[in-house]
Amino acid sequence: MGLGYVGLPLARTAGAAGLTVTGWDVLRQVVAGTNAGRSHVRDMTDHEVRGILAAGFTATTDPAVLAAAETAAVCVPTALCADRAPDLDPLPLAVGMVADRLRPGTLVVVESTSYPGTTREVIRPILERTGMTGGTG
Repeated sequence: MGLGYVGLPLARTAGAAGLTVTGWDVLRQVVAGTNAGRSHVRDMTDHEVRGILAAGFTATTDPAVLAAAETAAVCVPTALCADRAPDLDPLPLAVGMVADRLRPGTLVVVESTSYPGTTREVIRPILERTGMTGGTG
């Protein structure tokens, strides 16, 4: 989830490891550009984006793809607020999208910058509203 400066290179690395990767983002222009072989992040070239596409990567704005995921890597922006604390607002929204489609055994990884305890205090309760319990498979 999230095809920015963390998510898109992570997709490249996962694909290079032989995993089937689908990228999901809310920004249609990011998805369209990525699917057209254009990079919008500094750490990847257009050539690299075309390479992951040729290897089977696809990008979409359709959240239905989350239901089929074995692993969901949440890579959403958490910019700093005026008080220099991370703005976590995008994180619960993204995790909620996963929770709405969560299946037993799905691995959820958060790659967004946050403070210690975010997983336990913010992320886990959202995922567990499904009736599943984290860490139990």
